[in-house]
Amino acid sequence: MPLVFVLVLLLALGAGGGWYFLQGPGSGRSSEQDRQIADRQVDPTPLTVAEVFDSETVPGTEGAFKVLKTQSSDNCATAASGAVTEELAKAGCTQVVRATLMSPDDTLVMTAGIFNLETREKALTAAAAIKKAVEEGKGRFAGMVAGDKSNIVSRAAANLSWEVRGHYLAYGLVAHADGSAIEEDHERADVVLNDLVKSHLGNDVLQKRETGGAPAVTPSP
Repeated sequence: MPLVFVLVLLLALGAGGGWYFLQGPGSGRSSEQDRQIADRQVDPTPLTVAEVFDSETVPGTEGAFKVLKTQSSDNCATAASGAVTEELAKAGCTQVVRATLMSPDDTLVMTAGIFNLETREKALTAAAAIKKAVEEGKGRFAGMVAGDKSNIVSRAAANLSWEVRGHYLAYGLVAHADGSAIEEDHERADVVLNDLVKSHLGNDVLQKRETGGAPAVTPSP
């Protein structure tokens, strides 16, 4: 298994600086699980909003996150900018499924989702290249506006986490709903990102595909 990398840094991107927590591929999955979603040849069925966000809420450690808006797009550039977009394209990104959510107490807003890349190897290469691009301030993942207080997620300082699972890159970013800069060591942000990226997108959604539970391919008429 590739080693996990963790990095915290302060960036000046667009409207303001942002603390970003970057996490690489996790460990502990079996080789058989890796093979189930190693690439789009063995796992050809596209993701859907219903698969990734099948409810108006997502369970969390501190209560349920409210899903404000969902989106599925075959244009991965809608969810990233700059060099990050370029690296996703190199990795053969064909879709992104994402949502904007609010914490139970309405103080934190987040966007989380999954990029569908061509192979696990390309996903790992992209993750390393994206890490470098973010360090150098050459690109970022984009928050998705969903109206009212959530709109700040598109421009506020944010904490970011991602994880490679097979040929997918799951990610999340979290910001203060009032637009104030989020702290590097914001404990609640770390909990939120773990709930969304690792627990929900990784262990709930993608693990079903790892264990052979992906939706069947529907034959073309």
